[in-house]
Amino acid sequence: MRNRGDFLYLGKFIYGEWLIPIVHYYKVIKKNEMFFEVISPAIIAALSTYFYTINNNVIIAINKLEEMLPNVLAILIGFTISCIAMLTSADLNQIPALKTETDRKIKHNEKITLHRLMLINFTYSLIIQVFFLIGIFVSAYLVSMVESNILYHIILVIEVYATIHILLILVRMITNLYCIYIKPR
Repeated sequence: MRNRGDFLYLGKFIYGEWLIPIVHYYKVIKKNEMFFEVISPAIIAALSTYFYTINNNVIIAINKLEEMLPNVLAILIGFTISCIAMLTSADLNQIPALKTETDRKIKHNEKITLHRLMLINFTYSLIIQVFFLIGIFVSAYLVSMVESNILYHIILVIEVYATIHILLILVRMITNLYCIYIKPR
């Protein structure tokens, strides 16, 4: 096993293990999931920023998002941690569907189980949520200290994108959990 602290050669300088679930997420994601969770939020974020720009409401939108998002993210972080706890404490013998191999691979021929896929997805989501929460606090500081229309537009695009990205990941993962725990008739 590789020295996890040296992941992506960052271990010598900074802690880099948090990148492992992010890399694994992008290795196992399918094209249709990529469109659903990554590309469509980018399109929506660009369009919404464009419409806010036309109406000269970019700073109002940023202020409303930064007022609401910390509470929403705190709830989502708690929810995601609960899902991870449920998955990690699940008895795989009681839920045979979790032991099923998927068609997804992290390494060349190493197929992963549905259980591992779910853990990768929830862990990725949790990491993104935490960094987005930190980003919200940083952007609130920047908006109050710097007057720049370009900065405002970048912040709005990132906030809208990250919000939709996180919500769509959760929709897919909750749907997957539903399908695992509900037995077909």
